[in-house]
Amino acid sequence: MLGTRRHWSQILVIFLIRSRRLPWHANRPHTILIASSLGALGVGAVLALGPWGGLFGFTTTSMALMATIVVITAAYLAAAEAAKQVALQSPLNHRA
Repeated sequence: MLGTRRHWSQILVIFLIRSRRLPWHANRPHTILIASSLGALGVGAVLALGPWGGLFGFTTTSMALMATIVVITAAYLAAAEAAKQVALQSPLNHRA
């Protein structure tokens, strides 16, 4: 199950860094980006939660671990947004 949660956080980062603006103020992402992201997430979820999950070593997680993962993911997304803002303000990023 941890692999599926990692996919969620990576997909969220894709939507976070795709625009200079905050994600909830950005333009709607292209349909292809949405479809490919949800498709990748769906494949990961099916592999983790389906009958083949045990073959790949997936197990269920406790609520305490789930809460920890949510907190770490939120911190990760906040750090990604902060890094994006620093990168956008870099003198190397300004166009002549």
